[in-house]
Amino acid sequence: MAIDNDQHDPFARDVERIQALRDQGRLTEDEASRLIAVLRGEATSPEDEPAGASDAATEPAAGAAQVAEPAAVPEPAAPASPRAPDPPLAPEPPVAPEAPAAPQPVVAESASGVRWLTTEMLAADLVVVAVEGLGEPRLRAQVQGAVLQPEGSGWRLRYRVDGGSWPLWGNRPERIEVEIPRGAGVQLDVKAGDVKLEGVEHVRGHMFAGDLNIDGATSVDVDMKTGDLDARIRPTAGRQRLVCKAGDLKVTLLRGADVRLTASVKLGELSVKGALLGRHDTQGLGHRYSGTLGDGRAELELRLAAGDLRVRTEA
Repeated sequence: MAIDNDQHDPFARDVERIQALRDQGRLTEDEASRLIAVLRGEATSPEDEPAGASDAATEPAAGAAQVAEPAAVPEPAAPASPRAPDPPLAPEPPVAPEAPAAPQPVVAESASGVRWLTTEMLAADLVVVAVEGLGEPRLRAQVQGAVLQPEGSGWRLRYRVDGGSWPLWGNRPERIEVEIPRGAGVQLDVKAGDVKLEGVEHVRGHMFAGDLNIDGATSVDVDMKTGDLDARIRPTAGRQRLVCKAGDLKVTLLRGADVRLTASVKLGELSVKGALLGRHDTQGLGHRYSGTLGDGRAELELRLAAGDLRVRTEA
């Protein structure tokens, strides 16, 4: 099913990317249509949809004749025999106190206590740079429709376009550049647009369509639907993950990384180069790899449905 790209559509570039992935067989027709609907706000995210209604109980057909059964005549009950007295109850043993539950690890647990900049973006490219000594985030230049303000213990950056300010087809979307204090984190909420993060130590959130570039993070937890992800990271603690539905995933483990890695691709190629020690298995059209760099103090999961996954360690 061909989907027309309106010349005033701010999502035209991302729609074309999704259609290309569909044409390459990385997405089904249904998956492509649903992603485009989510992108344009015409549907909810697939993971937000209900799992389905439960089966209803079978009811008699409407209008069906129902014949009443004759009531049974109760028989006289036999006289009850005398009831023996109950034996005395034995005292119950004391209940042993429960052991405290073991703490459950959480994804990117090394990022606790971090102040977050939440980025709520629609049809714009975003650049975030961490700056030493900066007290509060700031926009490098004012962009119409972009609002940066405090929220809770962190901050929120909102950008949405209205019908009168949509970029023409073929033109680049708005580019928003933000500086944040070093040590702060970025939480992504991106419908469409490319994102570049420079020196940002903690990254989490989700993207529907667009490319993501991460350089210098120590803690990551990102879920992408369609687009390429290039990450240069240094995981040293906690459970972390990078997950992508369709696109290419490239990860460079920087010097000082100490991690136990699992990587999987359902449809595509997987290559690992460098100092990782592990095992590579082929599973049908996909691949799986598990290995360790250093002592394996951090856990990193890389998961890709369709595309090529490349991992290397910094020389």
